[in-house]
Amino acid sequence: MDQPVAAGIGNVHRREVLGANGVDSWRPRSDLSDEQLRHLYEDARAGLRREAEPGPQRHAVHGRAGRPCQHCGTPVDRLPHGPLGRLTYWRPRCQA
Repeated sequence: MDQPVAAGIGNVHRREVLGANGVDSWRPRSDLSDEQLRHLYEDARAGLRREAEPGPQRHAVHGRAGRPCQHCGTPVDRLPHGPLGRLTYWRPRCQA
């Protein structure tokens, strides 16, 4: 992610936005159009604002490994990646 543009969008928000928009978590950024990127950043910004509001936070993808996707029912999957072994959560059917 381009930090001057996307600072504050961490792994949790990134996975939520990609999942909500059906974007493959491993798709290179260069494969997305400017319009698609703009939409993803706008969704991420809206999500960050919602998270700042009081009340419980619910995630559709993050932390839901093995639980059914709220859209299609297929279990949410996870895979560690990178040197720190961060977990990537995704919806295999919806983000293909």
